This record gives sequence, C-alpha cells and structure tokens, in this order.
Amino acid sequence: MCTLSWINTESSLDIFCNRDERRERRKATPPALDIQNGIRYIAARDGEAGGTWFAVNEYGLAVSILNHYPAQQLLTRASWDTRGNLPITLMGCRSLEDLHATFADISKDAYRPFWLIAQWPGRDALKYVWDGKSIYRSVLKPAVGSVTTSAFNSREVCRDRALAFDDLCEQNPSSEALEAYHLTTIPGRESYTVCMSRPDAATLSYSRIRIDAKHIYFEYRDQPPFKQASSDPILLQRTSEYAS
Repeated sequence: MCTLSWINTESSLDIFCNRDERRERRKATPPALDIQNGIRYIAARDGEAGGTWFAVNEYGLAVSILNHYPAQQLLTRASWDTRGNLPITLMGCRSLEDLHATFADISKDAYRPFWLIAQWPGRDALKYVWDGKSIYRSVLKPAVGSVTTSAFNSREVCRDRALAFDDLCEQNPSSEALEAYHLTTIPGRESYTVCMSRPDAATLSYSRIRIDAKHIYFEYRDQPPFKQASSDPILLQRTSEYAS
C-alpha cells in the first residue's frame, strides 16, 4: 500500500488508503471478516502472498504497512517472509499499548524494510520504521495526516503528493476532500499522482474506513476509476469494552 491518509477526532477516525502494485500481480481478495487471537477483524488479502496492507479489528485498532523502498533496495536475501503478515498478527491486540508490546517481541530480520502505522480514534498514530537493521518509532500527531511511498522516483513522487496534500489541508479538509485526493489522476503526471498509473504498476485498489464509538465501516473498491464499491461494505460492531 502506498498512500495512507486520515482524519482523526476524539469520536471517530476516517482512514483512506490506495494500494499501488505491479499490474501482473494476482488480484487481491476483497475484505472479509476473520479472527486473530479471538478478536474479529477486517482485511483484504494479497492474491499471491496472502497477507494484507491494511487491517482493522473490533476494538478499533487499525494497522497499515507500506514498503520502505530506499532501504529495501540496499538489501539482498534468498527469501523473505511477507510483510503483509504483520498487520494480521497485530489484529490480536486490544490497544496501542498492547500492539507496541507485541510488536517489540516480533523478530524483524525476516522482513524487507517497511513502515508500519498503528492508529486508534482520538489518539496519536504510531509509526514504526524498519530499515533492515534497526526499528524506529515516532508519533504522528496531526489530526489530519498522510504518508506515502513510491518505488519509482521516490523523492519527486513523495514531494508532489505531499504538496498536493498540503494544498488540501489549507482548505479545511473533509472526508470528501480526502477521498477526492486519493482518486486524483493528472493527465501526463500519472506516475506522480496518488491514484497512479505506469506501464508496470498502478493503483489497484482504494479503501475507505470509518471507526467510531459503535462501529467499524470498511468500503473497498478495486475497479478503476474507483467510483463505486466493488463489493458490499462491511459493518462490524465495535466491542463495548474497547480501551481508551
């Protein structure tokens, strides 16, 4: 997954994510309910490795994973475990604190470099960066924020997307504005826009998630230009015993 954006308030968290992948990659399985450590969660599944790029559980814990391309290009190994298994493993957690403790016990050496973002309504997001040697944790404080990565011309692509997001934030951003940002394609600049397209790769899906005090809503679109849901949205009741 290559672009993640959000609007976070005391009562709700809206998350938007675009997954960019190779065109020839096997089609992903749409989001479905599953169980990890006795906890219900929603996630789509990669069609080849079986992991996911985004998952959210009944406690309201959301976990995203993005490829850390600059570090990844410096590493070689005969085989790797799929990074997409990490969000699924962490769906067995009941809070950000639980996630931090669980994540600390996971050996990272078998995974290519990544960014992992953990989110909770009304709380600052946590960002974990694994560069192949060390893990770094930081706090993402903005109530309205975005992170993005790109395998192609990473510095310029991320700069262009960040500038577009900054322009949006100057206009009192709404959920509708963030959705429009994620669906933006500029003719002649398709390699740089959030909804991207190159001969070898493209945005393959768009997801929109809302977490409030009572429910988790997950809408998924994998048919360009991503104007309509590809399957019925999933509504999961949020457990009444969630941690604050």
